[in-house]
Amino acid sequence: QESSSLAWALAKMSVESTGYFTRVAETVSSQLSNFALQELSNLAWAFATRGVGASGLFRAVALEASTKREGLVPQGASNLAWAFAKSSFEDAELLRILYEEALEHMGEFDPEGLSNVVWAYAKLSLAERELFDAASNESAVRMKDFQPQALQNLAWASATADVRGPGLLRAVSSELIARLRGLGPGEAAAMVAAGGAEAAAETAGSALAVVWAANFAGLLSYDLAETVRSAVSQLGRALDAAKAEGRVVMLAPAGDHMFEPGLSANAGVSHGNSSDPRVVLNLQDRLVIHKPPGWEVERSSGGVGCVPREMAGGPRQLPNFLRVVLPPVRWPIVEDAEHHFGLLHRLDVPSSGLVVAAKTYEAYYDLQMQLNAGQFVRDYIVLCHGWIPPDLDEINAPVHQDTVSKQSLPSTVHERGRPARTRLKVLAHAWHRKQPLSLVAVRIQSGRRHQIRVHTAHVGHPTVSDSRYATEFFASDSSWCPRNFLHRYRLGFADAGGAVREVLAPLPEDLHTALEQLSASDGSSAELLEEWRDHSAPRSWEAFERLPVP
Repeated sequence: QESSSLAWALAKMSVESTGYFTRVAETVSSQLSNFALQELSNLAWAFATRGVGASGLFRAVALEASTKREGLVPQGASNLAWAFAKSSFEDAELLRILYEEALEHMGEFDPEGLSNVVWAYAKLSLAERELFDAASNESAVRMKDFQPQALQNLAWASATADVRGPGLLRAVSSELIARLRGLGPGEAAAMVAAGGAEAAAETAGSALAVVWAANFAGLLSYDLAETVRSAVSQLGRALDAAKAEGRVVMLAPAGDHMFEPGLSANAGVSHGNSSDPRVVLNLQDRLVIHKPPGWEVERSSGGVGCVPREMAGGPRQLPNFLRVVLPPVRWPIVEDAEHHFGLLHRLDVPSSGLVVAAKTYEAYYDLQMQLNAGQFVRDYIVLCHGWIPPDLDEINAPVHQDTVSKQSLPSTVHERGRPARTRLKVLAHAWHRKQPLSLVAVRIQSGRRHQIRVHTAHVGHPTVSDSRYATEFFASDSSWCPRNFLHRYRLGFADAGGAVREVLAPLPEDLHTALEQLSASDGSSAELLEEWRDHSAPRSWEAFERLPVP
C-alpha cells in the first residue's frame, strides 16, 4: 500500500522521481499478490503517468489483477485500462475482463472514468461498436458533467476508432459549442487571472482537439469551427493583456515586413550563412523562419521561462534563436514552453524548411485553429529510394512514437499509433548511378513525429540519407547527399486579417547539388528535375502533375 500510494502521489504531483519508480519496478513485481486491486490500479496508473517503461511490472500487474476480478470497481477498471493503453502494453485476458466490466457497469463510471475507458480501447484498436453505443447512451444524459479533457478523450476515440459512429462525436461537439458560446472577454480574462497560461492552454487545447477530431472524421461543422475560433481568440487576447501588465511595451513594426534573406540571430547582421536560421516573412503578430538542418524546433516541456539548453555536440535550439529576434520583454510567448515558445509545428533536426512562429498568444491560437481544422498547408519535396508507383497518392497509416522508454527510438507504423495521413505526388523517376530514385511532392494531413520518413519507409521507399529509417542505404547515400533529402518548401496560412499567405523556399544549396547528380529516367521526369534545379520559386502541391503511369 505504501509503495502504490507514494508512486501515485509522486505521479500526481509531477515530481521528478524516475529513480524511485525504477527501484519500485525492480522490487515489487514479485510481491504483487499482497496488493489489493485498487493498489494495483494506482501503481499501474502512476507508472503510465510518469512514462516509466516497466514491461515486467505491467505483465505482473496484469496477471495479478486478472485473478482479483471480484474486487474490481469502476475507478480501478478505468485506471487499469488507461494505464495499459497509455503504456502501449496489451494483456488480452486483463483487457477482456475490463471490457466486460465496463459494459456491465457503464452507468457506474464517473465521466472521467467513462471517457478514459473509451479512449483506452480506441487507443489499443480494441474498441467494438457495443462499447461506443453504451458510452454514447450513458454520456448523452451526463454530457454537462464531463470536464474538457474527458470531452477531448471521447472526441478522439470517436474519430479514430474503426467502429465509430457519428452520434458520440456530434454530442461532444454540441456540448462544447454550448459551453464556449458564453466565453467573452470578461470570462476569458477571469480564467487567465485565476489559472494563468496553464488554464488557458488546457481549455483551448481541449477545444482544439475536438476540432481536430471532428475534422478528421469529416464532421467539422461551421458552428463548431467558428465557436472555437472565437473562444480561443478571446483566451489569446486575455493572455496577451495579462502579460502586458506591468511591463514596457515597445511598438511592433507596422504592416508587412520582409527581412533581408540572411538575417540571423547574430545581432541582426545579414551574412548569408546557411547554417543559421533566418526570418523570411515578418508580419504584425506572426513570422516565418527558414530552419536549416541541425536545428531542433523544440525540446523543453517545462513552463514559462523554461527555455531549452543547447548541449555540446547536440542540435541547436530554434526557441533560442526566436528569443534573440523577438525579445521576451516585448513578446513573452517566446519564453512560454506551455505554448511551445510560439512555435506552431515541428520539423525534424536533419531536415530544412519553413516554420511558423506566433509573436502573440492570440496569433498562436489563431494558427492552432487553422492547423487543427485542416486549413494550414505544409508542402515538402522529398527524394526517396526506388521508383514509387505514380498512382500511389496517399499513405494512411497510424504512427506510433515510443514515449515510455525515454530513449529517442524510431517511430513505427503500428495499429496503436496516432492517425496519420500523407498525400504524395510522384514527380520524377531518376537514377543515381545504378540506384533508382523518386522525387516526390508531399502534403501532410497530420503532423506526427518523423511522419514522412516513417510512411515512405513503410511502403518500401525510404528517404535518401536517412540514418534512422534507411540504414541499409545510409553509407552510400552520404557519399553524394550530405543529409536527409527532405525539405519543407511551402506554407500556406491566413494572417490576422484573414488574407491567405503563401511562403516558398527553393531547395537549399546542399540538396540542389545532390539533385544535380541525378539523371532522369524519361522526358517528363527530366522536365520536373530541371524545374527544381533552376532555383525558381517552386509551385504549390496542387499545381504539380503526377508522373504519368507507364
